[in-house]
Amino acid sequence: MNHTPIWPYYVTHIKDTFCVPVADSHIRIFSSLLYSTKYHTAGLKCEVTCDFRGHIADSKFPAGTAQAPDYTIHNERVQNGEIVLLPWEYGLADGAYRGCTQLIAKYPIDFNNLYNPATRSHSVYVPLTYEQELLTAMVSHDRQRIEHIVGFVTYHDLFQKKYRGEYSQLRDAVHLTMNMTNVKIRMFAVNATDANGRSRYSDTIGPWQHDLPG
Repeated sequence: MNHTPIWPYYVTHIKDTFCVPVADSHIRIFSSLLYSTKYHTAGLKCEVTCDFRGHIADSKFPAGTAQAPDYTIHNERVQNGEIVLLPWEYGLADGAYRGCTQLIAKYPIDFNNLYNPATRSHSVYVPLTYEQELLTAMVSHDRQRIEHIVGFVTYHDLFQKKYRGEYSQLRDAVHLTMNMTNVKIRMFAVNATDANGRSRYSDTIGPWQHDLPG
């Protein structure tokens, strides 16, 4: 069941991270580690992975501080054995994961930018090639599944305000939210039936011919 017409082979999952806002630390070094200019808040990251049926397959909290790069989070989890991928197995991800082990990622819009000596940065805009835009569109089409899940999870009040309680309670609350969200997705999705593997997406079909015996 875990296929789509765009990715009929090898690609088995999609992943992303989101930030759980927490109160600023009074200890300066911790405060600088927790704060992210991207999210404009102190926080901890949760990494979540789903399959093509739109079911949560894996999550980790905390996966890193708010400023930890998604690239680093994934590669460290692979290296320490938390994530085990088969040699042929790949996943989909956004541009922040580009270059990661066994992930097919979108091309960032500034991927081809040239170095500008005047600004000492890659600020000379060069558009993506047709092939790069095509791959990005293919990844984006099915990557929406993880965006939907992140939306379901972060809709809760816990993720809308800065958490100020004990760390262990926050960790348990995130784990409970992820599991209950997965139950909700499986049981109440409009398109979910036993015949399609409880998928909430109509373009996920199976088994495919190459999966059948013989």
